[in-house]
Amino acid sequence: MTRSIRPSATRRIAIAIEIDQPYPHHLGCYEGILRYAATKKDWHPVVDPFLIGLRDRSGLREYDGIVGRITHQAAKEAAAAGIPVVNHWMNSPAKSLPSVLPDCRQGCRMAAEHLLARGFRRFGYVGSIGDRARKLHLAGFEPPIADRGLTVEKFDSPLRCEANAKVFTQFYNSLKQWLARLT
Repeated sequence: MTRSIRPSATRRIAIAIEIDQPYPHHLGCYEGILRYAATKKDWHPVVDPFLIGLRDRSGLREYDGIVGRITHQAAKEAAAAGIPVVNHWMNSPAKSLPSVLPDCRQGCRMAAEHLLARGFRRFGYVGSIGDRARKLHLAGFEPPIADRGLTVEKFDSPLRCEANAKVFTQFYNSLKQWLARLT
């Protein structure tokens, strides 16, 4: 079914980000979208982390654009509805979308240089093997440290360590043991 655009001058922009989780990158992206939307008189941002409005079958498309953590299914449905999408999820399976992503390598290089300048000589990194950012983080973080003859201890966590109580408990206990070995 072809969806028609709502007959309004106001553009409804879906924000598909889980803002109930206290991740700074989620909240920072949300804040940035709202700040940008405030400069546009015709934008009306709508928080819809599960893109329920994308699946509206009324014949009118609910959104004029989507920004957020875009799944393969959401990308497919948005494309079918003719809705433009901007992804901000590093691990999105929808790889061909236009994306706004952090420069993980540069940010972590700056972090390493900051810590080194303050005299730190022992470094640890907690990351998830399944997270695409992990490789980029380490590519930025390790070189400045290695240039000083130092190393980074690494701890690999599950991608979603808060998935359930059992996974979180295993993660927490393993992390405590790893930290104890470092001291």
